[in-house]
Amino acid sequence: MNNLKRIIFRIYEKAIKVKYVIDKPLRQRRQRQLVIAKAEKRTFISYINQIDCRIVIDPDSFLPSRVFVNRCYEPDLVRYLKRILRPGMICVDAGANVGYLSMLMAKRVGKTGRVVSFEPTQRSFAALCRNVQLNGLTNVMSEQVALSDHNGTLEFHEGPLDYDVYNSAGKISHPSALSVTFKNTIVPCMTLDSYLSANQIKKVDLIKIDIEGGELSALRGMKETLEYNPQALLVIEFADQTTLGFGYQAREIGSWLEVRDWKLSIIKKFGLTAHTSAERDWNGEIVVASKPNR
Repeated sequence: MNNLKRIIFRIYEKAIKVKYVIDKPLRQRRQRQLVIAKAEKRTFISYINQIDCRIVIDPDSFLPSRVFVNRCYEPDLVRYLKRILRPGMICVDAGANVGYLSMLMAKRVGKTGRVVSFEPTQRSFAALCRNVQLNGLTNVMSEQVALSDHNGTLEFHEGPLDYDVYNSAGKISHPSALSVTFKNTIVPCMTLDSYLSANQIKKVDLIKIDIEGGELSALRGMKETLEYNPQALLVIEFADQTTLGFGYQAREIGSWLEVRDWKLSIIKKFGLTAHTSAERDWNGEIVVASKPNR
């Protein structure tokens, strides 16, 4: 059976590569459209089949521009989420950016489910709200707040639009953004425990955390949530390039979870997962943490 699976995966992988080559002219055409829109300083709307949603494409913004050209973003993560999300689930999206994954979650959990999206920066938050409204997603709660280990405010570093995915509460340490000027600002922050308590949300099924190195602080602020939701799945980016800006290594995220009996798996091709250990170098991989009885 394992051999059969390997054969199927290889065939599927080759099919994806062939499709990528065939789609090259279409990608080039979309790239030209993007260049024209950028020159004219205008945004436009495009339907993205991968998440079954329309999205406002700002040619100056990193994530929307790449979504438009490639018609996808983090495809393996998207495949994983499509596989495990069910109607009625309650999801948290920490580091929602323009709402790409929040919208996918909202579509999958349906009207009986809910998505709480956290995005502290004004530009990305405005785009998040616009995309949610554009698609009529009434099950999304958008919050202009950073998740952390305390309630109050924190210093935040915000870059230009084409580097907005590197915005962080820590020192900018990602190699791709070191030559870019980030402005310092102050944003509100709170713990997930406090937010859920204030909004009387007791059940959480999935928490996605991708906040450019602030993952460990966010986890420390959700101890009660994790204790009372052993069924939850945590989807977290592990990246030494960004945790460096907070003065720790990404393996410490995994160690914090493993001590509390969370088991780690890494998302691989086609959205499949494989067990892993925290004790390794991390280069931006997406990790799923779950309790054994899950």
